[in-house]
Amino acid sequence: PFGSSSPEFYYVLLFTCPQLHLKELCAATLASCANRYNHMSFEFISSLLAEAQLELAIFVVTFCVALALHVLLPANPTRTHASKTRKDGRSLKGVGKVVADPPISQTAAEDPAVKRVSGGASKVTLTRTSRPCRCMDQILELVREQPSTVSAVRALDLYEELRLLSGCSSGISVSDVAQVCRQNPVNFYSALVNCAIKAGRYQYIQGLFGDMIQNDVNRTLKLYEGAMKQLAGQRRFGIALDIYDTLLADGFEPSTTTCSCAVAFAVEIGDMRRAIGCFQRLSALTTPSIRAYMSMLRAHGARRDWPSTMALFRDMQRRSVRIDSLALNVVLATAVASGRVQQAEALLNEFEQPQALKQTSEPPITDVISYNTLIKGYSQDGNFESAFEVLHRMRARGLRPSAITFNTAMDAAVRGRQGEAAWELLGEMRSLGLTPDKFSCSILTRALVQCPTRERVFSGLNLLRETDGECDKNLKGRLYPTVADTAAHLGDNELVTSVLTQAREFDVSMPDWSPNGAKLRCLDEQVVAD
Repeated sequence: PFGSSSPEFYYVLLFTCPQLHLKELCAATLASCANRYNHMSFEFISSLLAEAQLELAIFVVTFCVALALHVLLPANPTRTHASKTRKDGRSLKGVGKVVADPPISQTAAEDPAVKRVSGGASKVTLTRTSRPCRCMDQILELVREQPSTVSAVRALDLYEELRLLSGCSSGISVSDVAQVCRQNPVNFYSALVNCAIKAGRYQYIQGLFGDMIQNDVNRTLKLYEGAMKQLAGQRRFGIALDIYDTLLADGFEPSTTTCSCAVAFAVEIGDMRRAIGCFQRLSALTTPSIRAYMSMLRAHGARRDWPSTMALFRDMQRRSVRIDSLALNVVLATAVASGRVQQAEALLNEFEQPQALKQTSEPPITDVISYNTLIKGYSQDGNFESAFEVLHRMRARGLRPSAITFNTAMDAAVRGRQGEAAWELLGEMRSLGLTPDKFSCSILTRALVQCPTRERVFSGLNLLRETDGECDKNLKGRLYPTVADTAAHLGDNELVTSVLTQAREFDVSMPDWSPNGAKLRCLDEQVVAD
């Protein structure tokens, strides 16, 4: 009877009706609690099932609506691509590291292209997940900042793959791929040109410029000139000059600096036709720089083209280009090399006289090299008197002769069969504090044959000893036999002994030399034995 009552009811009975047994009350209380717990569990499970049925119904309705919209409405890949691009957009000079996609195999199958009709023509639509775009992304990752040589090589290989993929897909160009990847095509190709130079694949550069033209990518004068500058730094003057020709063919007008550099490049590779053409273009634009003039003067000098050299020099004067010692000396050297010593003398006088008459306040441009060049010209002609006169003119002007000056003058004396004068010049050379060198020794040894005296032979031996450190074995092997022949010609056995002893001292071998006469032959054998 107490099964439906609450536990509180039994507490009241326990205190108000003490005649009831405690055991009965406890059993009744436990039965009541169990009955109430079972009732609550049933209500909770019923509520949970009702909520699950509601959620399931909502999901089924939502799924059906979404499926109907997906089937009935067309997809919008452009909007999807734009959203994805904003999420992971990359640029050639972007900030932050972009993880490169895995390498793309050339044998992998092409993703199906999505077609859309625009103006009656079918156009392939690219996505960021298509192979060309993935390939470009890898290139951009490799060329970011300063790529290594390995990265540069890999980037060029990937570009070849990109070109292959673009060529296999009609309607797709590298510019289209760059547009989808939100890249500037000019920056992309500039980076590839840098990679070609970095990797030493110079033959790729012209191909890259050709691809830019084919893909209608905007070229800039800065791009061409930058590539020329980098190639010049690698001393690839021929390739730099080819880019200069491409620049002109592309309709650009090079700057005067670029024209001047092109002149120097052509001279460096010995292409006089292109050098003259570049110089004429530069000359039409502006007055060429002294550097451009010097390049052309050296080029004409290497060919010993005196008329062209003099015409160019007079053009410098006509355009009021400041002529310095270097330019004058190149012209003088060309005159001497082409056998026009008198023209060289006249040109030297032309610049020497205003200074001598003090008609100008400008510092003189004639220097020691100018006079040495003229002395060399007279030496080649064997004209010692004129060479000696130029030497004294030089000293009268306050210029201090060099060792080269005296060596050239001594050579002129020997060629003019005035060996004694050559030895006198050695004394004048020493009086100025100049030390003879191996060239002096060689020239004066030849002078011994023209003035064979005992004193000169001993002077020759002393000179050989003095310059022994400069003379190599082959040179000493030629000089000592000449001195020995001179001593033998004088018939002085003691002198011959001195020559052979010194040759032995400095380990000079003279196997082919033999003195004249039996006494000298025995003497030579005695010296060798010692």
